Order: sequence, then structure tokens, then C-alpha cells
Amino acid sequence: MLARAIAFAETRDAKIAETTFTAGLLHDLGKLVLAGNVPEMYETVQRMRESKNISQLEAERLVLGTTHAEVGACLLATWSLPLPILEAIACHHAPRQSTETGFSLLAAVHVANVLSQENCAGSDGQTADSIDLEFLFRSGLGDCRNRWREVCGLPARQESGSLEERLRRRKESKEN
Repeated sequence: MLARAIAFAETRDAKIAETTFTAGLLHDLGKLVLAGNVPEMYETVQRMRESKNISQLEAERLVLGTTHAEVGACLLATWSLPLPILEAIACHHAPRQSTETGFSLLAAVHVANVLSQENCAGSDGQTADSIDLEFLFRSGLGDCRNRWREVCGLPARQESGSLEERLRRRKESKEN
């Protein structure tokens, strides 16, 4: 629903908003595929994530050699879903892998996923992903974050410092 709200706010196009809703609805389908088809391995992913305090994606790569995002997009590609939906699903955690510029389903799903995680952060002891500022600024969307937060019913956040400074701080915090 957050992805649809963001897409409609950005485009005012109901068809794009509904397509974005579909991408948002399906973005974590790979988690269900993994949990249902390789439950022991998926349980290992969850245990590793908690014991090593690493992200879901890091644990998936270590245990499975792939991620839920890639598995979900691969399955949905066999169903011939449109490429923008597949890219939004495959890259929602790593949007810089895309060559998209400007507003896209990927931008909406990525941001909606992060906002949803922020809203639930702490419920399982894990931290939320961060909005990929480099991707948003490259896409010309860097100034949209607070407007999108408000569209989703979330409070705006005070942004401090230049983009370069924020990216440097974010990089340093990930390295530590």
C-alpha cells in the first residue's frame, strides 16, 4: 500500500499506482518460496541472521548463494510479469543495480520497503534497511523522501548536511 501511495503521489496515474501495488505486494514472494521449499536452509538463514547480527540478505547469500529478491523475481519471470515489476522485486534491497533514472516502480518499492521496516524496526531485534540516497539522487528523487513519508502517513525527518556528508556518514557507520 505504501508503494502504491508513493507512486500515485509521484505520477497521479492510477494504472502506474496499481502496477506499483502489484510489485509491492509481490516483492517478498521469494521469502515464501524459500521457506516453503527449503525450510531447513531458510531456518538456518534466520538463525544466522540473529546469531551473527547480519542482514537477511547477507545471511541468504551465505547460506543459499542467492537472495529472496532474486528468487522471487526469477519465479515471477516464468509467469511473464512485466520487466518493471520484476526489476522492482529483484532490486528492492539494492536499487543501484538498476540503470533506472527518474521515478520508477523500483524507487517506490524500495522506499516503501524501507519505510515499512522503519515502522516495524525493533520488533524482531533487527535494524531496518536504509533508503539508498545515492540511487535516489542519481534518479533525481533525492528531495522526495519526506514528501513520500508524509504521503504514507509517517513523520518527516530532519535532513542535515549535504548529500556527500550524509553518504560519507552512512558509509562510515556501515564499515564500523
